[in-house]
Amino acid sequence: MLIAENILWLLVLIGIMILIHELGHYCVARYFDVRVETFSFGFGRRLFGIRRGETDFRISAIPFGGYVKMAGEQAGEEAADDPRSFQSKPRWQRLLIVFAGPFMNIILAVALLAGLFMFKYPKPLMADLVAVIGHVMPDSPAQKAGIREGDRIAKIDNIENPTWENIAIKELSSANRPLQIRVDRNGREFSTTVVPTLAEKVGVGYAGWAQQAEIQVAEVSPGLPAEKAGLRAGDLLWSANGQRIRSRFKLQVVIRASDG
Repeated sequence: MLIAENILWLLVLIGIMILIHELGHYCVARYFDVRVETFSFGFGRRLFGIRRGETDFRISAIPFGGYVKMAGEQAGEEAADDPRSFQSKPRWQRLLIVFAGPFMNIILAVALLAGLFMFKYPKPLMADLVAVIGHVMPDSPAQKAGIREGDRIAKIDNIENPTWENIAIKELSSANRPLQIRVDRNGREFSTTVVPTLAEKVGVGYAGWAQQAEIQVAEVSPGLPAEKAGLRAGDLLWSANGQRIRSRFKLQVVIRASDG
């Protein structure tokens, strides 16, 4: 069933690609006043369609592929004297008509990728929050620069009051390059320098800090220590073993330290 559904969606996508491709040819041909005789989705015998003006928009028997038929499109056609034939147009116009189809496919690909990242990989909701440090990894560049949990990054390089999205972009793109940081700690500000190291496996900068965020219990498995301790889905975790929990990384550190 899943395979059949995937094949169906593949055919739908191919159909959309063909339609967009031929629409590119059609629109540019009409722009240059080329007479378009047929706009067909599919090949073979005409099944049904509608005539608008001088163009027959049709669905044909073989639904794989499609075409746009322009007057004088073939070199052997006797349409050289027709000012609205394809062959009578300047070479640069004919080139634009020909390449309009592939160009529309490129636009479609960009639009599909943009849609994929928007809906499949949306920007984290907390990316726009104030940059407060929730955890600092041991022996990390951030720790060596004197940054602690609860610090707010008031400035990074030339960005005042950065969000976590700003911080992430700077960190990932600044391997082995110093970042000038101004830190707000309980109302007192001081400056420091963080030099992200190169995370070789992924090839990006690593500073070793994590964003402060609420830790909410999503699910509690029956019979495990979390349920026995009285935790429920939706609970917010503020501390563990007497330590303030500001990020999931800190929670993992505390759990590991307790042999959990």
